Amino acid sequence: MRKLRKVSQLLSQLDKNQLSFFLDFFLTEQEKSAISDRVKLTELLIENKLSQRDIAKKHQISIAKITRGSNVLKSLNAKQRQVLESMLEKS
Repeated sequence: MRKLRKVSQLLSQLDKNQLSFFLDFFLTEQEKSAISDRVKLTELLIENKLSQRDIAKKHQISIAKITRGSNVLKSLNAKQRQVLESMLEKS
């Protein structure tokens, strides 16, 4: 996306402290929480240990969000998924 190019370039140059400052400055607590929730959901979907309904119940996530996350994962090609899984393993 063109709109995110500058943000992406900027983020790639930041160390951990600068990244924390950047996120605190530009995102509300609600937005940071939403990102954190989406990361957790992605991890759960990749693990594939729970059904979508069980994820919804256990983690109080709407079925719509889970379906959306699942569909995005399905749209990734093998290399994109591998990169995503590698990034999540490092966190």
